[in-house]
Amino acid sequence: MATRKDDYWNTAVVYAILLANAFLLSIWLCQLLFLRDNALGWPPCPLRLLIGILFPIFIAIWGLNKRNLSSSGAAAGLLVGFPIAISHYGFLSALLVFFVTGSKATTYRADLKRFEAEFKEGGQRNWIQVLCNGGIASAVCFLYIIEVGCGERPVDFSRNYFSSMLALGVLGSLSCCCGDTLASELGPVFAKGKPKLITSWKPVPKGTNGAISGHGLVFSALGGFIVGLAFEVTVAAALLDLTGICSSAQYPGCWAQR
Repeated sequence: MATRKDDYWNTAVVYAILLANAFLLSIWLCQLLFLRDNALGWPPCPLRLLIGILFPIFIAIWGLNKRNLSSSGAAAGLLVGFPIAISHYGFLSALLVFFVTGSKATTYRADLKRFEAEFKEGGQRNWIQVLCNGGIASAVCFLYIIEVGCGERPVDFSRNYFSSMLALGVLGSLSCCCGDTLASELGPVFAKGKPKLITSWKPVPKGTNGAISGHGLVFSALGGFIVGLAFEVTVAAALLDLTGICSSAQYPGCWAQR
């Protein structure tokens, strides 16, 4: 049961995130009025900024309603999600795939996972778990915005070496986290026997940290694959201008220069 101290802390975090969003919005307005660098896609177009704000809020509310996130986890999700959503729509798609599939995997056959010491109904993630899962990707996205700008660039080391390196950093982090989540949540459900500890190769009880199984490895690979697939599909759609909603003629700086 949450204590009054926890409620105060969660409220403080929520207000801090709201102030941070207001600060970022003010920076964007200043950049829009006094500085423009279309080569870097800055300042971001209104649609990109709106998506960057609304999607993290949507994920936080959805996670709270589904009991996949605690109050502190939802607040941390807003902080983590904003740079990912605004920097590259491919990163946003990868994050959404990770969050949705990870949440579904956590709640799947939850009755078989009560052996875990930290089992919680709905698999609620707190702020520490959110930062561990998305903090690295969010930090790399900040670097992506500073060095590359906001825009969709394919992974192509011959033409876009630095942006490709950063993109693989984001995708590697999200893929690793998604693969780990699917392996730990679905592996024990489908595996018939006991997993083996990776250091000694001896059978250990399900839920033991550092234990692996054949089913877990398959689900881990699947998690990385779907994250990469979401990124590739989104980048292909963006570069083909399939949406027609936000073109460079309508909003300068919205799409990165090809």
